[in-house]
Amino acid sequence: MASLDVINKEAIKVDEEIWNNELKNGMLHTTNILDEAISDDGSRIVAICNYVETCGSQCPVLSANPPNLESGEPNPTVDYVSVSRFVKSNKGRLSQGAMAIFEELALHRRSYFEAFDIFFKSDIVLRDLYAERCQLHMKWQDIKMHPDRFPDGDQQDVCNRVDINTRNCIREKEKRIAYIQELATCTVQLVKVKCRAISIVQNVRDEKTELQGQKQKLSKEMSIDMDAFTDSSTNTDGDISIAISNDSDSSTSMTYTSFTSITTTASNVCHLP
Repeated sequence: MASLDVINKEAIKVDEEIWNNELKNGMLHTTNILDEAISDDGSRIVAICNYVETCGSQCPVLSANPPNLESGEPNPTVDYVSVSRFVKSNKGRLSQGAMAIFEELALHRRSYFEAFDIFFKSDIVLRDLYAERCQLHMKWQDIKMHPDRFPDGDQQDVCNRVDINTRNCIREKEKRIAYIQELATCTVQLVKVKCRAISIVQNVRDEKTELQGQKQKLSKEMSIDMDAFTDSSTNTDGDISIAISNDSDSSTSMTYTSFTSITTTASNVCHLP
């Protein structure tokens, strides 16, 4: 077992310097970004945006895909209410593969927020360990200044607690690295599936627009054909009109007209006897 002086210098002082440097570099948060209300979407979105803004440079994927201030998700922006309505209204039009993409979108979105929840909880654990380390350091300083106020057992207790705290810190930092990697993975997956979902929506809308244009064109052509048919039906070949009128001398005159013009010449006039 190392002496108390060695523990104080190596396990406390050196580690405190490391932790302080990490705080300055943004590795740890000086304020609690995850509280009891983390289940509230607003609190979670603020926490995500704050973390990526202050510490995102440690992870190139996060810094390259910063969260939207309104949704807490990486771009492109997706209106999930509109997407839900779109899927319901186009079930008959969407293929199984397209439906699977929207299911993946919901799954990866959930995984993205769950990964941040786990990561923030790890931050709380690290802050608690840091607070414990500070308390141990202050108690050890007090023991050194006033050894007569503390029994020998307290000195040994500080040694044991420092050893435990050190091991817990190492283990939690290793978890933290894995959590950051999980954040990066979930971010990439969410961005990819968002792009694919948006592409599906756009393709369906383009198809609808094209189909609507074809319908309008066909309707216009049918209207033109109908107008032409109506115009031609007003002059029917072979139309005959006969007008009979009685003059004052009671003589009868008849006028015969036909759609086909008839030309009478002197040579084909027949005189009845």
